[in-house]
Amino acid sequence: MTEKPFNRSDAESLLSPTGTNNYWVIDDRGIWPKAKWSPALGTGSRIDFEFDSWRPAVMFANEQLPQRLDDLPALPFPFDAQDLAAFMLYGFGALVADHYGDWENGPDQESLGNLSPMDYSRRAVKEAFEACREAQKNVGPYPLELDAKADRARKAYNTANSAANGRKGVSISKPGTNESKISRGRAVASTAELESEMEATAEAARAAHEAWLTAMVRQLLRPASIKEPATSAPVVADGPALLTTAPAWSLKRPKRFQGYGKPLYDLLRSVHAAGQPKPSARDVLDTWKNKPPTDVVEVTDNGLKYYDARGNTKPADLEAIRKAIGRMTK
Repeated sequence: MTEKPFNRSDAESLLSPTGTNNYWVIDDRGIWPKAKWSPALGTGSRIDFEFDSWRPAVMFANEQLPQRLDDLPALPFPFDAQDLAAFMLYGFGALVADHYGDWENGPDQESLGNLSPMDYSRRAVKEAFEACREAQKNVGPYPLELDAKADRARKAYNTANSAANGRKGVSISKPGTNESKISRGRAVASTAELESEMEATAEAARAAHEAWLTAMVRQLLRPASIKEPATSAPVVADGPALLTTAPAWSLKRPKRFQGYGKPLYDLLRSVHAAGQPKPSARDVLDTWKNKPPTDVVEVTDNGLKYYDARGNTKPADLEAIRKAIGRMTK
């Protein structure tokens, strides 16, 4: 087994000038995100929603691991260049990488010059950047073009939506009136195709990002390298235990979303990506109760109210939500 040459003092030294110290809990076992990893508490994708609690082990969430993800640090002690490179790929660790330069040409010599010559922190950063570049030779570059395409689609929709609101009289209608609801419904209908394109390109970019990130972490670490002693992580919040096998259900993306359909699909996608059981209608209500997503007006114990395409408020009880979940899963 190859010895890992870097320790806690090296990690603390390289973190010190990056301004990220407030994001971590550091002990003799490693660096831990202060936020606890808990899937399905939001409607975004797994890696987007879990940015502040992300750790490389997340990419192995659906595999048999020796421990819960919360019991695995973002950066273990001792560590090597591959561990540090994986740590700096995403989440707050990416802010550390940004401090030292871009992956293609970094690390920046001036930033390295601020590190102490009395430890191995300079060597650790240099070797981590080299390890990342080596991994990319096998994985390929980050899919920047898909991000750019999604950004163009978002801007096109926002521009068209703003113009449609003005053209259909939304901006001059009194909010809450029937006239306002009708005007907004017409505006939504006129930009539906662009909205669909925006959602599709955003989903493609998200999926490509997660696939690239997963491949990079695997290339750097391999599953066996994330095993840690059976000790508990610092307790920073409560959260559910994770399943370590793939979920026995799959998703069916609707051709078009209506009402609360988009946030419901996003929630299902987040739960599925985390390897969790398919949520029930009541699980959905419990998740949304304190923070309803866009287009959901009110959430109760037995149902919700949402805006339809015309801006009218519609009810959905537990049975309706169950059917909606059924249409989006198999």
